[in-house]
Amino acid sequence: SIHSLPSSFGIGDLGEWAYRCVDFLHEAGQCLWQILPLNPTELQFGNSPYSSISAFAMNPLLVSPKLLADRGLLNKNVAHVPGETDEGSIDYRAVSDVKGRLFFKAFTQFKTMPAEQKGFEDFCSNNRHWLDDYALFSAIRRDQGCTPWRHWPLPLRARHPGGLERARNRLHDSIC
Repeated sequence: SIHSLPSSFGIGDLGEWAYRCVDFLHEAGQCLWQILPLNPTELQFGNSPYSSISAFAMNPLLVSPKLLADRGLLNKNVAHVPGETDEGSIDYRAVSDVKGRLFFKAFTQFKTMPAEQKGFEDFCSNNRHWLDDYALFSAIRRDQGCTPWRHWPLPLRARHPGGLERARNRLHDSIC
């Protein structure tokens, strides 16, 4: 599993060690690497990749802060997850907190880098069929305290255009 690769961030990611693993497998003549699903996980469901809110999105915990630093989105001296963890266990709450702060810094820097915008816009355009609804659902869900959607106010739960538009505006104002 990607999660079990060595990392100074409390969880394996799609960074240096994933590349090393693929290189090793290639050199050993392997052509397949079976891994767990890479979709988003949640603390409330034991971080199981089989209980995800998206079949298309990637788990942000698998993003490598070091690769973000290599792209100029983070300072080269990026923070690490504090404290020691037991061999073979992941403190998902600590990892989520630290990586969440790092990703917000990376996002803030990303907004100042026009050269990076084209690739992002292309990704959004090519994935609009799932990305727009996923982003809106995720943002509303966070705004609603991660309660199940069936407990949201009716205008959101029933996708009333006015309720969704108010939510989009409120969320846009909080991000931008």
